[in-house]
Amino acid sequence: MHCERSRLSRIFILLLLFPLLALSGLIEQGCSSPMLAITPTLSTPSLVIAINTTPSPSATGTATPLPSPTFTSTPLPTLTPVEMHLGDGREIRLMADERVFVLFCALNLAGYDYVSPVWESPVRAEICQHLENLDPSLQQSVVYNVRGRFLNLNLGSVAQYALSVGPPPAFEESPSAQRMGSGLNRTLAKFYTEADLHTLWLQHQEDYATLLDGYQALLPQTIEECDAYLRFKGPHPQQTIVLIPELMLVEGSGFAVQLEGIEGTLYIILGPSAKADYTLLQHEYMESIIGPLFERHKHLLEESGELYDLVRDQQVRSVYSPWSSLVREALIKALSMRLARRHGDEEFAERAIQRWEAQGFLPVRYFYETLAEYEAQESISFEEFLPHLLEGINVEREREEYQALKR
Repeated sequence: MHCERSRLSRIFILLLLFPLLALSGLIEQGCSSPMLAITPTLSTPSLVIAINTTPSPSATGTATPLPSPTFTSTPLPTLTPVEMHLGDGREIRLMADERVFVLFCALNLAGYDYVSPVWESPVRAEICQHLENLDPSLQQSVVYNVRGRFLNLNLGSVAQYALSVGPPPAFEESPSAQRMGSGLNRTLAKFYTEADLHTLWLQHQEDYATLLDGYQALLPQTIEECDAYLRFKGPHPQQTIVLIPELMLVEGSGFAVQLEGIEGTLYIILGPSAKADYTLLQHEYMESIIGPLFERHKHLLEESGELYDLVRDQQVRSVYSPWSSLVREALIKALSMRLARRHGDEEFAERAIQRWEAQGFLPVRYFYETLAEYEAQESISFEEFLPHLLEGINVEREREEYQALKR
């Protein structure tokens, strides 16, 4: 089920907004990973993002209560956060956050959607229905201001804004929030009050609690499993990991962000799934570690860059640009599936690799298979193995295999 307004409401809002957006250069198609992009049509106004979906089984773990780490001394009206500690002493926090809920309610109203959802959160569908019935003038104000601030920004930037403002109802902007979306807090404050979002938030506390419980059981084991696989050496750059599940994201979506001025803290925000998704959690956590390593070695992709032309007509190219971005995503997907094999999900991993190959993640199978060499060399870290992995991309082999898939 998608969040769709009535046809008359959509036409009314877009007829009002289209001239303003066009004149201000806000209407634009295409996006880079993972981005929000306006599709300017009357029938399907949306902010479209391509997202991988890989529902998976859960694990076990324990947790203890933690006072809410909030922006100000005024506590956020969130569920009680929990604290866990990894074997190396690093801290994990698990919490729901009303600021994230409110901003993604606004994004849903502005058309944020997923191109082909596998499973739709009934909570998201219910809340979207409520948003569709709001006063048209309020809808117009929210749509215009949200699109004006966040068009063609990645979802991580949107989350950074949400985590950089104070609690409702004022959503006081910190200096970093002002740089990202100055003045948007006034729109959010009006939206929060007039749409009665706090009541919606309270009505769905049990739904958030269910989601939190699933990840509470899964979180420590998944993080430690990733660390063990990557054989990370030296002090870990992420001393605190904050996981925030959010029901107003589309199914299977996730992103990791760090906030300005808060060193060593990683925020992971995950959308809902039919059950807690260890592969999605692995993906976002490893993204935070692989990203900096990859940046140091991406010059090794110069020779394989010509492969990017093969996917010129694939949606993956609009989402992952340039070539290095696509390769990094393929690598993280392959890593996640190597870990899935360790859970006995080999068939699941093979189906995922086949799907991603067809979508244009060209080196994903090569990475997936070559990582077996890394696993066999227990004395080296993933960072040490990465140059060999990137240099080994064979242009002719990848071209032939991809063309064979397209026949």
